[in-house]
Amino acid sequence: MDIIHKINEIAEIFFNGNNSAFAKKFETSEANIRNYRSKIIPKVDFIVKMCNDLEISFDWIFNDIGPMIRPSTHVKEKNPQSLLNVNFDETINALNKTIKAQEITIESQRETIATLKQMIAIKRPEPQKGTYDPTGAV
Repeated sequence: MDIIHKINEIAEIFFNGNNSAFAKKFETSEANIRNYRSKIIPKVDFIVKMCNDLEISFDWIFNDIGPMIRPSTHVKEKNPQSLLNVNFDETINALNKTIKAQEITIESQRETIATLKQMIAIKRPEPQKGTYDPTGAV
């Protein structure tokens, strides 16, 4: 997936597709966000700030590796006392964003599979009468 598609996905997940909210968060113009979502690759400093502020994985944004949201680092110890310092609402929100991102990925993969099945069906030749068809189609 290219960076423009990823920025669109980020806009949908974090800002419900609202360019104004996205622009306000990163102190840029709505026109810039529109361009980033359609045709212009943003500068690296914008991408780095976006990844840091939204806890987006650099591996995901640049290399298509792993989940969109970085794994939570809120609970590092097994000490029950450390749980008092955990922001559960923040953790739940991060998990919900991860789930939403994965649902979008799954839906995209379903669409790709459906398209590939259609392409295979179109390219598969019809068996001629009296010939052997290894697929078992009649």
